Amino acid sequence: SRAIASTLNSLVFHTAFPEQQQRRQQQQQQQQHQQQELGTPLLPATASHGQGLLTQYAPVVLRGYYERDSRQQFCQPKLWTEPYSNMMASLAAAQQQQQSGGVLATTAAVVQALLAGVGLTEDEEENRDSGRLTSPTPAGGVAGSGASSIPGLRTGALLLLLRSAPQCVPFAVRLELFRQMLEQDKVRGRWQLSPAQGGPRPLKVTVRRAELLEDAYQGLAAAGCSIKARLQVHFVNAQGVAEAGIDHGGLMKELLEATVAAGCQPEYGLFAAAEGSNLVYPNPAAEAIPQGLALLEFLGG
Repeated sequence: SRAIASTLNSLVFHTAFPEQQQRRQQQQQQQQHQQQELGTPLLPATASHGQGLLTQYAPVVLRGYYERDSRQQFCQPKLWTEPYSNMMASLAAAQQQQQSGGVLATTAAVVQALLAGVGLTEDEEENRDSGRLTSPTPAGGVAGSGASSIPGLRTGALLLLLRSAPQCVPFAVRLELFRQMLEQDKVRGRWQLSPAQGGPRPLKVTVRRAELLEDAYQGLAAAGCSIKARLQVHFVNAQGVAEAGIDHGGLMKELLEATVAAGCQPEYGLFAAAEGSNLVYPNPAAEAIPQGLALLEFLGG
């Protein structure tokens, strides 16, 4: 299993970040030599079709291996990010020798592209949702994305990798991108501004403590982008009496923490505990629970 996971991981990574042309030509020559020895050379169309299927479904299989490893570890953690680390080390060495300056995508360019959905057609959106890997749209064809200013299409390549196999990118890099996306989204949506300053109105949510998860779901799941605005939370105690208090952020934090904690409780059956750890994962049997899949999605599962 480890060998398969490692091979798939390298395949998916190098689909987004192809190796040097010389190395690829050597691999093609080796394949041709092997085919000649076998005496059954593949037709170009057959080889191309097979490679296309492999490229399309390899990320799906890789995701399955990664999720399995997340529940019961059988691979070293560095296995997933090793190709990225090796590439960065090689590029850093090359840049010191002034051989490949400026080929890496800037964080700002990647964030802008992620927020704008750069380079994704409808088919590519479907492939992203299903975990399949497709080649990124050429940067020159993306209007206003800023990606065309990045030599080597590194922005598109990183986007491709983040959408198909995010575990191949180190967590620190993903965290930095996520934080910058949040900051830019706040500015674009004016979520941090009060209504008097031109920001959106607060979203009012009333939650019964006895039915906390259900009420939170009813009040927040259908809110759409409005959930990004400030929440104005009102709690109702077990006796049906509204609790006194003004929400300046503390009640909102309490609601979010209590909702996640309630959703992870064993009696709901939405999550199952990983053996030998304090981690939980979405319970495959949750689809049999009324609104189970919807609650899982609501909780981020």
